[in-house]
Amino acid sequence: MIFRDADHMVFTGRVWPGRDPSIDVEIHRLMKACTTLFLDAYLRGDSVAKEWLQGEGMRSLLGAEASVEKK
Repeated sequence: MIFRDADHMVFTGRVWPGRDPSIDVEIHRLMKACTTLFLDAYLRGDSVAKEWLQGEGMRSLLGAEASVEKK
């Protein structure tokens, strides 16, 4: 996932001067949701979560906030 308006400081837990804190809150929310689904899919063998990740579910959730690249 590549988040719009994100940089490597997003995950420090600090709000940097001149940065809108609501951006980081939204990125954290989306990252938690996608990470949980990934772990459910690949560690728990949850086929619904895997289908959601591989289909349009994740892209739908992320909307314009992030793009998804798959290898």
